[in-house]
Amino acid sequence: MIFVSCVEKQPVSVAVKASTNKLEKDRGFGFLDLLVEILSYSSYKIVDYSIQLDEKTMELIDTLKNPEVLDRYMFKGKSSVISNRIYLDRIVFNINNIELQNGYMNLYLNDTFRGRLLLLKSDYYVANNYDRSKFPDYALFNAPKDSIFDKKYNLNQENLEVVDSILKVANLERKETKLNLTNYFKQLKTYANADSIVVQIDLFPKDLGEIYSKRYEFSPIILYEYSNYEGPYGSIRLNLTKRTYTTLEFFENAS
Repeated sequence: MIFVSCVEKQPVSVAVKASTNKLEKDRGFGFLDLLVEILSYSSYKIVDYSIQLDEKTMELIDTLKNPEVLDRYMFKGKSSVISNRIYLDRIVFNINNIELQNGYMNLYLNDTFRGRLLLLKSDYYVANNYDRSKFPDYALFNAPKDSIFDKKYNLNQENLEVVDSILKVANLERKETKLNLTNYFKQLKTYANADSIVVQIDLFPKDLGEIYSKRYEFSPIILYEYSNYEGPYGSIRLNLTKRTYTTLEFFENAS
């Protein structure tokens, strides 16, 4: 006697979804635009849907409208989930693990931050350390560990309220023209060790253009080791543990 299983195979569903932009029109040539989907049954799909350049014709190719090209930039594999962390079975686009945090998908190669995507959907646990609506023009990043700052620390709501308060006080203490802080994006890079939590704040004018306004929350404009940025910005460093801070300075040109 032969028994035939009547159990229907469940369709694969998307448990987590994140992308570089909300809208297709936000894409631009020269940027890596990714779509990451964590699927049911412990699998993933990562697609680079960036606008590509045809090296023969020197024409721009919209990958979303060219299935053959899009297929070349699509990678699939197996994944595992521990709390708000997702681990991939191999390195894809210099990424092998993912963190779901504060409405974003943070991309890592081991412990090294590689970039950030906007979290569009998640059936998995997302660690939310602060209310983004209270700090809409803030972007938080953890600095790479080194011999001095060898720990990771995630700023929380209380920390950000202190940071915001110190920033306003430092602005009032400026001998030069006071800044209208609401007109600036604030990128915070956090350094930590056993003794101190240090926050480097870089402020960028919101009228710099779309290239910055649409991407400032995904990656530091002024990088840790070097930077190609040459525009105006403000800078201040605070020690949250000791409640000390430097002078809030403003530079017309980063170079």
